[in-house]
Amino acid sequence: MAELYSQDSDWNSLLSELSEGVIGKEITLQKLANGFKGSGIESINIKQLRPALSMVAYKTDAEEWHWENWIQLFDEDLCKYYINEEENIFIVIEPEESKIDWANYREISNLNWNLHIAYWNKEKEVVFLNSTNKAIFNKFAETLFTKVQRISGENIFKCLHGINRLMVANLGLNSAIDGPIRYKMFTGIDIVEAISESQKGNCYKSNIFGMGYNGDGKTSIGCSYKGTIWGRLVETIDTWKEWCNLNYDKIINPNIHTVDILKGVLMPVIIKERPKKHAYRIDWPNDLDLCNEKVYI
Repeated sequence: MAELYSQDSDWNSLLSELSEGVIGKEITLQKLANGFKGSGIESINIKQLRPALSMVAYKTDAEEWHWENWIQLFDEDLCKYYINEEENIFIVIEPEESKIDWANYREISNLNWNLHIAYWNKEKEVVFLNSTNKAIFNKFAETLFTKVQRISGENIFKCLHGINRLMVANLGLNSAIDGPIRYKMFTGIDIVEAISESQKGNCYKSNIFGMGYNGDGKTSIGCSYKGTIWGRLVETIDTWKEWCNLNYDKIINPNIHTVDILKGVLMPVIIKERPKKHAYRIDWPNDLDLCNEKVYI
């Protein structure tokens, strides 16, 4: 560090800004963590939790939530819970036993831990859920609120807005006409056909996943018609909270139109010989990028 400072005066400014950014994030996370209380505070540090960037959102106009009802869905004696009433974030960590694959013994089982998170943005009238158990979303929301409505449909794809140089890794289409084949998944060179098909009236988008740039660097984003939005990163609780708000603002923005979402998407084209012009930039294929991700979900 001392050597970098001595090499060039610009390092003084750059390293100072980087340090301030890191310290600022740490202070924000520490403040959030200090606001939690519950049964698991002594054994698990909130700052160490790293949920996947994934969420399902539910509309609710409730004036209050009933997070205390979590014991109706989870076993109070086995689970740990955390609540930050100022930030409206509720967390449950749940043990789950499953059978082993290599023997048929009742005395031996696998023990996994599920993470369930709820963040209620009262101002926006929405609650965001994140869970390692995807089957629990609706029950979880209905446990916390008297009345909720899952957000789904075409507007979910608005979360792709603002992702520049988007390269779609896979795209699923549902047929709007009853027939033997209701769903098709497209990858690679077939993405071109899928984008063309999605603009016709005989099918609609089911799910999309791709990679692009959002102004802060390279990012991944996926979304489904059923309402799930996800990425291929794991982050701290405060970052997940901001990510939820950011994507929800896109979903409800009336100035973003889903018909324009796939305009400007990079289309894969097969070439049989090397172009004569010199390349000024070469991007790795999505498949290679995904295989070399530092974090897997």
